[in-house]
Amino acid sequence: MSTFIEKLASSKKYSKFVPYVKWFGYFVNRYTVVSVCFIIWMIFFDQNSFITHQELDKQIRNLEMDEAYFRKNLENENEKLKMLIDNPAEIERIAREKFFLKKDNEDIFIIQEEPQKKPQKTTDE
Repeated sequence: MSTFIEKLASSKKYSKFVPYVKWFGYFVNRYTVVSVCFIIWMIFFDQNSFITHQELDKQIRNLEMDEAYFRKNLENENEKLKMLIDNPAEIERIAREKFFLKKDNEDIFIIQEEPQKKPQKTTDE
């Protein structure tokens, strides 16, 4: 390789390209080519590639956020359950509201509101 560069440097016509040829020699080195190919393979094509790891990290963050949400929700539900177990009046309230249960001497009236109609726009021209 050095003889080729020496011949190239001695010719006046190609002497300006000699520095580029030296750099080209470093990039054509088989170890450099293999290393670059290996890095490209590991980043893009491998089963455990960098891109795959980024997607998996994103999924982990989403699952951790879901876990925090459900833990908070579980605490609220446990408080409601404890209130139901400790307070019979709470059980009666829920039975009346959700299941429309009543005592023997009571009458229940269910009043439902009709949905309001949206006023129609009139175009007066």
